[in-house]
Amino acid sequence: LLLGTLGSPPFVLSATGGLLACLVMAASLRLAVPPLSLLGVSVLGSAAHVTGQLLALAFLLGIGGEVVVLGPVLLAAAVPVGLVTGVVVVAVHRRVPAW
Repeated sequence: LLLGTLGSPPFVLSATGGLLACLVMAASLRLAVPPLSLLGVSVLGSAAHVTGQLLALAFLLGIGGEVVVLGPVLLAAAVPVGLVTGVVVVAVHRRVPAW
């Protein structure tokens, strides 16, 4: 932001992915029946982040079909990354006292 990157393609990709991930994780924490574990929420957030980035990329480049090809590969990578993030969150959650 300090270097003038607000609105640049990398910022749009990152912001779109982050916003969609936050929305999906918040919804999954409140609406999932039965409740999801922190691991499940983390995996959903990771997949939503990738999905948001792909949607933003398709919009920015004005293409759709070419971006869809990347979806399965990136979503397959998002699952283990989300699991690792979830494991870290669970470990931190156990060690940090409740507010």
